[in-house]
Amino acid sequence: MMDSARLDPAPTVTSPIALSDYQDRDEVLTPLPDNSAAGIATEAQTVKQFLVVSDDLAWVLDHLTVQVTVVQSLPPRLAIVQSADDAGPALRAAPGVRAVGAPALPETVRSTLTDEELLFADAFVIAGAPKTRPGDGAAWDAPGFTPPDRPPRR
Repeated sequence: MMDSARLDPAPTVTSPIALSDYQDRDEVLTPLPDNSAAGIATEAQTVKQFLVVSDDLAWVLDHLTVQVTVVQSLPPRLAIVQSADDAGPALRAAPGVRAVGAPALPETVRSTLTDEELLFADAFVIAGAPKTRPGDGAAWDAPGFTPPDRPPRR
């Protein structure tokens, strides 16, 4: 029997938060207050994603003066970050940043990217493009479409 040992329950995360490579474990386990300056958009603030290109991405992300959340990264040079809609100029002016795509990158920068980096950058641009889906918004039994629940008659 363990008299002196005390079992503490595991910390509870009150809201789902994705843990990126650049977040601290304690930061994730600590619930954030509503509408705090920790990246939660308020009604007056909109959020936008930016593609950041840098030769030393880790250093740039550590030294940014504007608050960003890393959504995806392709080390060592590319990252998709999320920040306030008006953060583009501050990101572009940050030391070490070669280019910021919102969404597309300038051709002079694209020409310096590897094939993998081009694929990453192109996927970012495509993800932000408006979707065109045939029949989007049409009724399930609209002419020219087969409802998903009924197999075709033979």
